[in-house]
Amino acid sequence: MSNRTVGKRLPVWRVITETISWLLLGGGLICIAKTVSSALATKQFTSDTLSWLAVAFLVLLLGSLLCHVGADKVR
Repeated sequence: MSNRTVGKRLPVWRVITETISWLLLGGGLICIAKTVSSALATKQFTSDTLSWLAVAFLVLLLGSLLCHVGADKVR
């Protein structure tokens, strides 16, 4: 049974980790959307576009890793 269903409170570090991970995931998705929309508007795929996409995927990776660390595991 999960800690959430029993009614126990989550540790503060888990709440902070999950919040930061969701902010990173949202920021990465917004960065990808803005980069793709600007590339479609200008009809050019430049090295600048590629570098912004690389940064966005790194932010998504960090957010995903933090989400995994902050997850409430049942054993």
